[in-house]
Amino acid sequence: ELDGPLVYTTLSKSIKETKTFSQFQTAELIKTNPDDKLDALVLVKRALSAVADATTPTELLIATNRTALKYFKKQRMDKAKTKETDKLLKDLELSNELWHKAKKEVPGTQRRITASNQGW
Repeated sequence: ELDGPLVYTTLSKSIKETKTFSQFQTAELIKTNPDDKLDALVLVKRALSAVADATTPTELLIATNRTALKYFKKQRMDKAKTKETDKLLKDLELSNELWHKAKKEVPGTQRRITASNQGW
């Protein structure tokens, strides 16, 4: 079944992973300036790299999940499936907002660590 439990479980897991990743990277990016400590600078640079590396796959994943859920929503489903689809769409939009928040932190973080980066 195209709209069976396995598909919904996979979509739910994917949305949750995107949300968790975005929240973690945002927290890493907004940490205070590394204060000339190499370990702190490395952590921030890892977060910058992680967001850069994940940009295309994450945006494709979000778009794919959104397309699948909108397709399911257009199909004739019982109330329980419709409710589950609506919940997943809402969760997807939240994870999308969190992802964009993480991406928005990148330029400011890059500017903020420039002095520490040049010191090393």
